[in-house]
Amino acid sequence: LGTRVAANQLPSTETASPQTSQLVETTSEATEVANHTTEPVTTSEVSSEASPVTSTESQPSSTTAETLASPQAVQATKEEKNLVANGEFISATAPSGNWKESAATDWETWIPNDIKKENGAVSIDDGKLHISSTNTYRVAVHQTVDVDPSKRYLFSYDVETKDLKGSGVRVRLRSLTAEGKDLSPQEFTFTNFVAGTQQRKVEKELTVSPETRKLKVELFFENGIGQAWLDNISLVEYAEKTPETPESSPELVQPETGKITLASNKVYLPVR
Repeated sequence: LGTRVAANQLPSTETASPQTSQLVETTSEATEVANHTTEPVTTSEVSSEASPVTSTESQPSSTTAETLASPQAVQATKEEKNLVANGEFISATAPSGNWKESAATDWETWIPNDIKKENGAVSIDDGKLHISSTNTYRVAVHQTVDVDPSKRYLFSYDVETKDLKGSGVRVRLRSLTAEGKDLSPQEFTFTNFVAGTQQRKVEKELTVSPETRKLKVELFFENGIGQAWLDNISLVEYAEKTPETPESSPELVQPETGKITLASNKVYLPVR
C-alpha cells in the first residue's frame, strides 16, 4: 500500500527563475544585486551598513589647448614706425626764427608776411608744442616725410585748446613729388578745426596719389587768438588687425537627475 502524504508536505514543483537582475543605482552610485521582484520602493531604502559611496566620475579639465590660426585667418602686421621725427617734441635746440625760448628739433616754422611776429609765440611747453597769441595770429609748424603711394596711412595727434577764438587749429598734409615740389594740381588733406576750450585726439586714414613721394606735415594755428597745445604727432602705415577669436570654455558635464524605481528586497553594495 502506498503511503499517504499530506498535500502540504509534497515537494514544491516551482522552479526558481534562472535569471537575476542586476541594477546600478545612479543617484547614490551603488550597485544592487538581488532577485527580481515587482514591488516598487523609493531610493531611500538603502542598507545602513553600506560604506560611503566614492565617486568615480572625472571632472572636466580646466586647461585649454593652444591652437594656431591659419595664415588666411590672421593678417600679419608690421611694427608701427612713426614717419614723423620728434613727434613727441622731446628733443629741442636753441631758439631761432619764430621760436621762443627753445625750438623743436626737426620742425620749422612759417608765418605769412601780413602777420606780425610779436602777435604770438611758438615754444615747447612740458614736452608739447605750444602756440599762443594775444592778437590775430597765423603760423605753421612743419616738416616733410617720405611716403609710399602704394600704402595706406594713419595720421593722428593730440590737441588741447584754451579760450581759442577764430578758426582754431588743424593739420594740413601737402602732397609733394620726389623733388619736394607741389603736385599739379595741388593735393591737400585736412583735419577738422579745433577751437574753444577742449581736449581731443584726432585720427585720419589717408591714401595719396600715385605721383606723391613726400608729405609735408603742417600744424596750423589759423587766424586765432588764445592758446593751443599739440603733441604725439604720428604718421604710420595703416595695418588692419584681425580681431582675436575668443577661446571657447569647455562644456561642463551636468549630473543626471530623475526618479528610479527599485525592488524592496535588494541589497546595495557600495562602489569601491
